[in-house]
Amino acid sequence: MEKINKIRILAKKVQLKIKEEEEAIYVENLSKLESLLTKFQKVKLPKSIRPLVRIDTGYLTRKDLQKLSQKYPQPKIFLTKNSFSYQPAKEI
Repeated sequence: MEKINKIRILAKKVQLKIKEEEEAIYVENLSKLESLLTKFQKVKLPKSIRPLVRIDTGYLTRKDLQKLSQKYPQPKIFLTKNSFSYQPAKEI
């Protein structure tokens, strides 16, 4: 009964209308989710698994670009009318 009251209060906060026959389903689903989350918190990783050092954001950061530019400097090539001139890239 206590969980049903908590669900009702939460539903009012988010302006959600819950029917009485749905309340039992919500209580059951949320209790399953709660038990899964508590089990997840108790899981211990073995020492052989290294922690995540960096999250892949899908794009390059400024530091990544600076490392790449230092590793692979691109020479600048200037084309003129009949010939071209070559100048090495300036260091950043």
